[in-house]
Amino acid sequence: VIIFSSFFCIVFAFVSSLFPTHLRAPLNQPPLRVTSLSVPSTMDDDVVIHTVRLLEKSTKVKPVDLVRRSRIVCTVGPACADDATLDGMLRGGMDVARVNYGHGSPQEKAAVVVKLRVASRRMGLPLAIMADLPGPKIRLGVLPSAVPLKNGATVDLHAGVAVMGAAEVNPPGDSVTHLPAPYEGLSTDLKVGDAVLISRGLVRLRVVECPRRPSAVVRCTVEVGGLVDSRRGLNLPDTMVQLPAVTEADMEFLRHALDHGVDFVAVSYVRSGSDLAPAKAEILRRKVEVQLVAKIEHPQALINLADILSKADAVMVARGDLGVEIPMVKLPLAQEEIIRAAITRGVPVIVATQMLESMVGCQTPTRAEITDIATAIRQGTSCLLLSAETATGDYPVEAVEIMTKGARQVDSHPLMGTLPKPSRTKAGATQALAHATVTVAEDLRVQRILVATNRTATVAMVASHHPTALITVVTDSPQVAVRTALLRGVDSVVVQDLPEARDTMLAAVKILLADGRLQPGHRVACLCGVPQAIKGVPSTVLCVLLDAEGGIVNLEDESTHV
Repeated sequence: VIIFSSFFCIVFAFVSSLFPTHLRAPLNQPPLRVTSLSVPSTMDDDVVIHTVRLLEKSTKVKPVDLVRRSRIVCTVGPACADDATLDGMLRGGMDVARVNYGHGSPQEKAAVVVKLRVASRRMGLPLAIMADLPGPKIRLGVLPSAVPLKNGATVDLHAGVAVMGAAEVNPPGDSVTHLPAPYEGLSTDLKVGDAVLISRGLVRLRVVECPRRPSAVVRCTVEVGGLVDSRRGLNLPDTMVQLPAVTEADMEFLRHALDHGVDFVAVSYVRSGSDLAPAKAEILRRKVEVQLVAKIEHPQALINLADILSKADAVMVARGDLGVEIPMVKLPLAQEEIIRAAITRGVPVIVATQMLESMVGCQTPTRAEITDIATAIRQGTSCLLLSAETATGDYPVEAVEIMTKGARQVDSHPLMGTLPKPSRTKAGATQALAHATVTVAEDLRVQRILVATNRTATVAMVASHHPTALITVVTDSPQVAVRTALLRGVDSVVVQDLPEARDTMLAAVKILLADGRLQPGHRVACLCGVPQAIKGVPSTVLCVLLDAEGGIVNLEDESTHV
């Protein structure tokens, strides 16, 4: 016994000498599962190699497959006008290209749309296009030069006046500063006590006199001074402006965008569901499946949020103007309120503005920006939007890549399974079937859900439940395949709609096996119609098991007909 004990102690001491004390776990602690190893430079090379091999043999940790479910919308502009940059953005993860009709002519936008379609075909990657209508922007008129405004000074806003000369802005012997404001109704909409914000809130005025008639003079006091220049935007957070959300100019832009086959249209300054009516009527008249995105950027929109969500196909948290129209400190809670309300109603939501603002001029984002991305995803947003970062910034490709990496980390985390589910208080047949499909998929722990349809609304209902499995829309329409780009965790495959639903779904499975989205051993839940999978009314959930060789087994045994 003594000899055996001595031998054991010698062996134990020898093995222990291979591990420095900082790598040993205390005896009262559970063993660590090591996924990465940081080795001090002072360690001997042979000890490092031996240690790493022992750790690999003992832990056998399989790398986590990081999958991005959140979608990325990129604003196009001068910074990404060349083919190489567009290709890099597509490769980096751009799902939707935003074309801002507030800048440039319609003819320029037509060329941009063509360029985007060509880039998508060149890269072999799907890309949806969103036309963003500028809406009723209220601005100052043209000034001869920048005008300084001091705290406590008096300013007269001349409604209906487009241009002023130097002698009119500061008349000799007059202590009042005069500013032009082309919108004639400004003096009708404002009332005493209302705030007038210039340059996104950098300058703040307070109304002290207002005649409440068009094309009159509104007298204000400067609360926060600064420089103002020509065409600077005016925000009226306390005022219900009587301008329509969709102006005549917007209708012209809308017709142009529809003529060029855009997939989404974003409507600015939406205050109620009725503000979407003119755009929706034009889309219905043309009999095209183009989805409307309501931009939430006014306090009234928060009050009428339920009404807007019932009329819009998606909503955007437009934090730029919204953060001016409401106190900035209330913006984070407003964002969460919008996202939660959208999730409850199964409506996709986009979070926009300053997601990676520092990357306009810097190759590396701030920690706060990465956290902002993670927070939006954890709250349940479907999409993240880049504005100046890709439109005018110095690092558009890098911005997309950073956003993709950040989204992957959060989307792959187990906590993402705790997102709230949509309300089922008014569930119809298709909504009920979508819920049943996700329930079956969760119970059977499938790796992917296939939804056969030529309507984006059907796959949107499935995606709204945030299933653990990824979703693939199976369609015979390339347009439908692209127009799922705002849906979280959804990709697409285009196949022929064969006479038998089973054959169509098998064809889709084979394509997904070939491109690696499915692997042997995976289970798949298929929601399809009958007798044709895509054109038939959705009514059947098929459960497919792929064997070790990638063959399909148990197709009929594991099917559930609803």
